[in-house]
Amino acid sequence: MGAGVLLMFATATLTLRERQVLAALAEGMTRKEIAWQLGVTERTVRLHTRRACERLGAQTPTQAVAIAIRRRLLAA
Repeated sequence: MGAGVLLMFATATLTLRERQVLAALAEGMTRKEIAWQLGVTERTVRLHTRRACERLGAQTPTQAVAIAIRRRLLAA
């Protein structure tokens, strides 16, 4: 099964927190800055990032941001 087919089966829905983390990453914020802004730990930010990547079928946070923007899950 190719990567394109796998992406079709990836869950396109992100939680509010996952969208917030990806949006902050898109703005160039560090995990530490995101954690401070959201009032959570850096570990929690990593967890939300990892889950967003899994849901979107992305291998990196940067790829997850790009996919989320393309799918209009994040504002461009």
